[in-house]
Amino acid sequence: MSYKKVADHVDVISSQLWRDLLNEFILRCRYYSYLNSKLLDIAKALESLPAPLSGRPVRPSLYNGMVSACKELLTTFNKSAPPGLRTVVSGDWVLSSDVNALIDCLSTVPPAGTVYLFNTSDWDAARSYVADNTIIITTWSPPTLTSSEVLDVLDKYRAVFVIEVDTEPYHRIANQAYYQVLYTVSAPTWCMCDWGEVLEESFQRFLGREAEGLFDYMVDSSLKVPEAVLWARYPGTATCGWSYVRHGKGAVVEVPCDGFWRNVGVLASYIDALRYTFLDLSSPLRVLHLGHYVSDRPEWHKCYPADACWRQLASQYGYKLVDLR
Repeated sequence: MSYKKVADHVDVISSQLWRDLLNEFILRCRYYSYLNSKLLDIAKALESLPAPLSGRPVRPSLYNGMVSACKELLTTFNKSAPPGLRTVVSGDWVLSSDVNALIDCLSTVPPAGTVYLFNTSDWDAARSYVADNTIIITTWSPPTLTSSEVLDVLDKYRAVFVIEVDTEPYHRIANQAYYQVLYTVSAPTWCMCDWGEVLEESFQRFLGREAEGLFDYMVDSSLKVPEAVLWARYPGTATCGWSYVRHGKGAVVEVPCDGFWRNVGVLASYIDALRYTFLDLSSPLRVLHLGHYVSDRPEWHKCYPADACWRQLASQYGYKLVDLR
């Protein structure tokens, strides 16, 4: 959300503006708490404060709480505090310049985003939600998405298609959406890793964290386009792993389905890595999910169901969740 600065002796600083600013700081602190654990404590402290009252001056404790959030967020991103950012003492007035300093802080810190949930086959509906700074999560073989549409989106938008690589390559299911975009054959053969036995260095480099068990099937790089980059490799092999390829303004990225949904922390790390690697940090993020929700073989998939992961992500990291199924 963007905010119009207020002019001294001209604009009324409403209780609604204070509530909006407070909610925005809570969301961003929760969203970036995986980068800085202090932010989660600040978010909880802000949530415990009484809401601003209509027609009453804002309490110093509420304003100072947002100043603390602002400073910690700026520290997290190695940004300097905006001019005029200050704390106030009891009995002091909060001025329009103080409000504007908070607004300047929010314009400096990357905002959180929105997650839209669609049925797996509902690309026609999801297509209208694609914009710059969008992550589109699909199954291995999305039934209504074609390679020409993938290329069209990547040519027009700064977006990332995420492929949940599960057991489909084992069954040699045709992949029309990413054929000729990432794969050189429409029904690739597969190779499989032992769960948990992946090259930790690759995941540390891409995700900023260690791999956490339940990693799934993969497609050999010999069946991928020459431009494909192997971002995680199975130990002892030269070409077996998960890859990405850049095209136009965006990219197509393979992820291990079970590993992707291992828990909400892993999911947040993937989104963060995709955002930092391919997208614009200064704009709100949009995530469209058309992928797996619940496995038909739960004994093989000990990870969270996707629904539970998204709900937790929304509550813990500041995303807005919109269910369009």
